[in-house]
Amino acid sequence: DIYHAMRRESSFRPLRLGNHDAFDHETDALDWCADRLLGETYYKRGDLDESQREYRTCCEMGIRLTDETFEKMNMLPPGTMAQLKEHCTLKECPSRTVLREANALYFVLKGAVSMVDVAESLPESVSHIASSASLADFLKVGKKGFHGRGGKRLRKRYPPGSIVGKTAFCLHRADRLLDEHVMSELIVSGKFGKATEVWILPGSKWDSLPAGLKSSLNDMLVMQQAEERQHT
Repeated sequence: DIYHAMRRESSFRPLRLGNHDAFDHETDALDWCADRLLGETYYKRGDLDESQREYRTCCEMGIRLTDETFEKMNMLPPGTMAQLKEHCTLKECPSRTVLREANALYFVLKGAVSMVDVAESLPESVSHIASSASLADFLKVGKKGFHGRGGKRLRKRYPPGSIVGKTAFCLHRADRLLDEHVMSELIVSGKFGKATEVWILPGSKWDSLPAGLKSSLNDMLVMQQAEERQHT
């Protein structure tokens, strides 16, 4: 019915047609445009390697990357994921699960994780104001960028092959994280499937990693951080 059509989180489609007529949020429009541009340009090329084709299939079908493809995407030596696995906690998380451990690295093998800013709680003196209002609204400060549902602002979405939590993890290790509460939240996204598989490497395990594995992960963290800045 109309109510449930308005409530759903995917973009609208006219009945019996494949074309989008409208989007219920600006981020849906941006996602659709990005998928279409990639599909009609980059992924139509005939020179894609096997790992690039597998990555596309995983994003479209919500299936898991193989360990070998994760390694190729991140220029890791063969066998790295098998070695890493014994040090991690493996979880399959449903959409909207909040990844709360700040001092940890999250390796995304399936699905996606979103980095979002959540509307902050207001001072007790103004507690009568709706809880969905943000601090920026309270201070009458303009907010830049696109905003999401439920008082959330989407900053980034990390697809399969990503490592999430890099900034907080490194700052924790250097004891330079000023305040965990100013860090964006990591929430499991439903963009690429109903569930997301993450391997969680807690900070407490880092120092006990074999030297070769630690060196490979360091190189990957630097590269992913640089690529993330390049596309920000």
